[in-house]
Amino acid sequence: MKRSICFIIALTFVLSMFAQGTVSFADDAGSDQPGYSFSGDVNSYFGDEIELYVSIKNNPGIISLRNQISYDEEDLVLKKVENLGLLNGWTVPAANVKSPYILRWADSLAAENNDSNGDIVKLTFEALNPGSFTVTLSHIEARNVLGKKVAFNDASVKLEVSYPATGDADGDGEITDWDAMLFDRYLANWTIDKIYLICLDIDGDGEISDWDAMLLSRYLCGWNVELKPMETPTPRPTPEPTPEPTATPVPLGPISSTEVTMNGSKILSHFSGGNSVSVSLVDDADFGKVVKLSTIAATNDPYISFNIENYLKAYGFAAPSATANKVFVLKIRQENCSNTSCEVFYFSGNIYGPAVGYSRTRSFNNGEDGWQYLIYNMSDANGWTGNVHGFRFDFMFTAASAGESFYIGEILFFESLDDIADLLVSSEDLHALTDEQQLAASNLIESAVDNAPAVSNDKLTAADEDNEIDLWFDDAFVKTPQDELTSTGKNTYQIRMAKNEIEGCQFLLASSADKTGLKVNLSEFTDGSGNTLRHTICKGYYFDDVEGDDIVDPLPELKGSFDLAAGKSQMFLIKVYTDKTTPAGQYSAVLTIEDQEGKEVKKANVYVFVWKFTLPDASNCKILADLSWWNIYSYNPPFMYVGDDGLTYAKYYEYLLENKVNAYNIPYLDADKNHDDPFADERVDKYLNDPRVQAFNPVGFGTDKVTQTRIQSAYNYLKQNNEWLKKAYFYPIDEPKNKGELDQLIYYASLIKNVFGEDTKVIAPMHINAALDKDSTVDYFKYVEDYVNVWCPKTYFFNTMADQKNNPMLMTQYYTSILERNLGTFQDRMAAAQDEGDEVWWYVTRFPHHPEITLSISDSEIEHRLLFWQQKLYNVDGFLYYLVNDWNHGDDQPWGKKHEVDNSYPYNVYGNGVLVYNGFEDSEGQPYTGRERYNELEDKSFNAFPVGSMRLESVRDGAEDYDYFTILDNYYGEGTSDLIIKQITTSLGNYSTDGELYNQLRIAVGNLISAKIH
Repeated sequence: MKRSICFIIALTFVLSMFAQGTVSFADDAGSDQPGYSFSGDVNSYFGDEIELYVSIKNNPGIISLRNQISYDEEDLVLKKVENLGLLNGWTVPAANVKSPYILRWADSLAAENNDSNGDIVKLTFEALNPGSFTVTLSHIEARNVLGKKVAFNDASVKLEVSYPATGDADGDGEITDWDAMLFDRYLANWTIDKIYLICLDIDGDGEISDWDAMLLSRYLCGWNVELKPMETPTPRPTPEPTPEPTATPVPLGPISSTEVTMNGSKILSHFSGGNSVSVSLVDDADFGKVVKLSTIAATNDPYISFNIENYLKAYGFAAPSATANKVFVLKIRQENCSNTSCEVFYFSGNIYGPAVGYSRTRSFNNGEDGWQYLIYNMSDANGWTGNVHGFRFDFMFTAASAGESFYIGEILFFESLDDIADLLVSSEDLHALTDEQQLAASNLIESAVDNAPAVSNDKLTAADEDNEIDLWFDDAFVKTPQDELTSTGKNTYQIRMAKNEIEGCQFLLASSADKTGLKVNLSEFTDGSGNTLRHTICKGYYFDDVEGDDIVDPLPELKGSFDLAAGKSQMFLIKVYTDKTTPAGQYSAVLTIEDQEGKEVKKANVYVFVWKFTLPDASNCKILADLSWWNIYSYNPPFMYVGDDGLTYAKYYEYLLENKVNAYNIPYLDADKNHDDPFADERVDKYLNDPRVQAFNPVGFGTDKVTQTRIQSAYNYLKQNNEWLKKAYFYPIDEPKNKGELDQLIYYASLIKNVFGEDTKVIAPMHINAALDKDSTVDYFKYVEDYVNVWCPKTYFFNTMADQKNNPMLMTQYYTSILERNLGTFQDRMAAAQDEGDEVWWYVTRFPHHPEITLSISDSEIEHRLLFWQQKLYNVDGFLYYLVNDWNHGDDQPWGKKHEVDNSYPYNVYGNGVLVYNGFEDSEGQPYTGRERYNELEDKSFNAFPVGSMRLESVRDGAEDYDYFTILDNYYGEGTSDLIIKQITTSLGNYSTDGELYNQLRIAVGNLISAKIH
């Protein structure tokens, strides 16, 4: 086993080993005059933070103090200043940190002097390179309570910044068995909080390898092993004066620490450790010279390392700061590359070589000959701090042959993504309507006549109005942080809905004082003829600190009274239900809030306008998701299945069904792989006959369920009714990642189709793709096209290479431009498959990420509805979600925000796989009971039930909007819906979250459809 370190170090280790620690230092240690002193990390290792404390001594009494800290900015960075509270009147220093840096205290209203001595401030530095550095504190002014000046003696401290000695892996000043064990763990891919990799090149050959580990172990055993010392450091060069130019030359070498061109004549010496890769400096019209990385043979992992820190130092620049710059960009072009994924391992802070979990991957366009940008967002990257020492460019996952080349023109560093938007993201919308189409859309929207009665927005006054409480309304798709107390100004609300639909609105309460025992009353929604609508009220449950805000996701039904905390808002959701027989027209209800004495303290009107048209039972948007039987029964007391005969699972299934979601397994279907007959329980017939049930897995999920016997048994039962057969969707292989798994998919699809017939639906979720032949004419989808007829890629496959070039933040995930050129855009390929009778679905999980939409709690809630508008826009038939109850198990925490982070992939999401929450009441009516408390109950009976979420509401509403658009196209012609949808979203990465615009468009669609109903 061998690992290449990023570069051969040309800086020194301090050969005399010392323990890092805290010492004190002052210029006038014996003086009794007022003065300053330093203490802290005067000896430290390069890459560590340096903590210094400034103290005052012999203080005669002061009310103000001002001084300045001076240091060489080419050697040190002042990262943090912390006032320690000894003196009053701290004045926050300037945000722009530069030397000299002013520190000031001024307690102007003090009636007596402060004569305290001790630490006044803590300074945290970072060294830009090893060496000896001086920090000086110069006194400016101090005053006592009488206004007289008080003099203080200056002070300075000398900092020694070095590397640990060779072999000292933990940097404690000693070479011990612990160092050897850390080394062994590193080589075995353990995650180690801190290790000085640079000192583990025991033999000085420029690589960290098993041989180095063996040499260190032999050294500790007394063998005659030489610990190879480091070379003397190269001093920072003084740039020579620039001569007057006689022409406009191409600049040689990097322009700055943040704009690093690769045309320096010294650059090749800073590349090392390549795997089947050669490096050369070649001519280029744009840059003069650029680096060319080229494969010298076919290989699974071509890579080479680059020491950017030493390269910059050779031209008089400091290393780039990872702390200050959270984005870096490679400007590259490719030549003959057979793969498109560029993984970059980064070495920063205390990391000096490639390590698992310290990399980022971006895809490039291998059908483009010109320069292109690869953007690496490091804002949440593990270990991206301190100085950037280097990179390892794994510029392709695989190379098919020699001569596949990757050119690097420059590396750019930016503080944030905002700084690169103008540089890299085009303002051109490739999918916008033409002027003629936009005119048609505007005319269509303006022609929509609104027959809903206007409603007054006047506030109502309650009989015992409580002016400490505020009440307002908002759209159902708004997430209002709990600290937000500002009313929307909506004092009433008019819900718009079709027949056979669920729709709603929010009302919010906020109070300036604590309130307890409040109750909500909402009268029946009634029209002029006495017809009524069913409704429920849910109380929002808040998760704390979802990207800094407390926001709602679980929506338990409101039962009994509730409290309001002063300075916090509380959201409630009113859900209204219509059926196919509901008369159209206006319905109204009165909302009242009562205090604990039963007095009416707030009051408002709420309205529902029902359009003439009816939504279908079987939605035009099929939605299929897993509902974990195991999670339901293992999460609820008695924490195992004890024979409720599947009734609790059925509750969850039917709740999902009400919200337009079909679960993989229908209730009472036997998903046990050991049972030959999945349809042994005839109660399944109820669900097979339900028109809302559109999709299910006949044998259960997992290849161990797909046996010849179970397939035959399922067919024998379902063939009784041809409509049952149409609902069967087989899902044998999840996300095939290579040819072997694709072959498995073909095997199981063949088993199924041999029994059920060629038209049987086989669904194949796919999240990656690759060429399977040297000419890029066969990819994953092409390879299985004779066996799969329900295509289910992740949404980002519908981004074209032109989309990705227009906005490099979009994902394409291994769908290369050569594949697109040879096989067509993914959207065109899927349209062709639909023309032949196939279905096209899509799905999201933790991916994609912004600007594309997934189902994360932290998203703007309107996005989750717009995802289904996009689904209609791209003509996608169905939506797949991997699991709706992927709960975090914990005895005493019923609901969690499920925060998942992976810095190396990367993702940072909340609530993935959780659209319903576990509702539970024990025999005493308590909402949740942990294992210990449950064991203490005499009555072990309980009631488990589903609790919905904001995101499930949006999924259902998005599917219902999909039905609106389908009905619109039926009346006005195919493609009419595109004119409406493109007013708010034109593509996966281009959409507006304007709620007012969304409402205007949805209402226009409802009015247009209703106008066709007689």
